Amino acid sequence: IFYDFYKDGNQRIRTVFGPFPSLKLGITQSLEVEVSLAPFVTAEFEDTSKGNSKSTQGVSDLYLSLKYNLWGNDGGPSAVALIPYIKVPTAKDGLGNGATEGGILLPIRFNLPNDVSIDISTEIDFFKNELSEGYHLNYDNSIGITIPLIKNVYTSYEIDSEVDVDPSSRVYNLLSFDVAAAWIVMPNLQLDAGIDFGLTPDTSKIQVY
Repeated sequence: IFYDFYKDGNQRIRTVFGPFPSLKLGITQSLEVEVSLAPFVTAEFEDTSKGNSKSTQGVSDLYLSLKYNLWGNDGGPSAVALIPYIKVPTAKDGLGNGATEGGILLPIRFNLPNDVSIDISTEIDFFKNELSEGYHLNYDNSIGITIPLIKNVYTSYEIDSEVDVDPSSRVYNLLSFDVAAAWIVMPNLQLDAGIDFGLTPDTSKIQVY
């Protein structure tokens, strides 16, 4: 379950995805396919200056991705992967922008002693222009650290920076501080929870999952 709260002047947007499952299929030792779609999304739009609000419900957009491990998927001091993805516009108006979009991620992990790890990720997306035809680039970079708390429980702390360069609108600068916890219940079952705090006016004020 994922909750997002965004504030822009008098506008408030509250969005809930529940649940947001992902289906992963291993093709080879280094390649896997992932399909993600939330069967239920609800969004509430509020204008505090007018005292009115409206809401809409439906399915989310469909995300398809490939993950290719360049090295480190079987352990070692580091791991690097390439993750191209595409977003298929299955969400209705108000829940999505109706455009096919995509991008590519390059996550890098450095494994340190005592089960500590450093994660660095860079991402380039191709997003539809908000107010005109065509597409533009979106840049997303993050760095984080994961630390064991107790046996099979890990906490992570991350700074995420995103710059959305939309020539038809304006440049959006997003920055958040993210805290998460993971409990490895068994080798094939992991439970995650987290909260993201927006640090700039363009960033969602809070995200919880």
